[in-house]
Amino acid sequence: MSKTKEPEFDPLPNLLIIDSDTEKLLCKSISSYNGQLDVLESALGSLIISQQFGSKVLFMVHSRTTVNKYQKILGLKFSDISEPIGPLAMKCRGMRLIKTAGSYWEIVKNKVKVERKNHADK
Repeated sequence: MSKTKEPEFDPLPNLLIIDSDTEKLLCKSISSYNGQLDVLESALGSLIISQQFGSKVLFMVHSRTTVNKYQKILGLKFSDISEPIGPLAMKCRGMRLIKTAGSYWEIVKNKVKVERKNHADK
């Protein structure tokens, strides 16, 4: 019996791909941040997810309100520095099921229920 080969996903070569101006903006946003550190940590984590998985995956994970909050904290828009569908997007269960379960926005807005839509698989 042959084993089915698991799909391979190629992450970006660097954790983040940003230009020097964006890096300076992020450093300024971090140094001037005033608030709970777990919120800043989540905003920075969302930046990494948006680059590795794509900005569309963020809406599988967070509400529009939360994404906007994180963008405001960091002083940037994820869609300006990330592809809508990143190199690891198909690890996200919700993204893989768009073709069979419904449209992207129907899944994001929970009009079509997808169990564990924000779950990343191997």
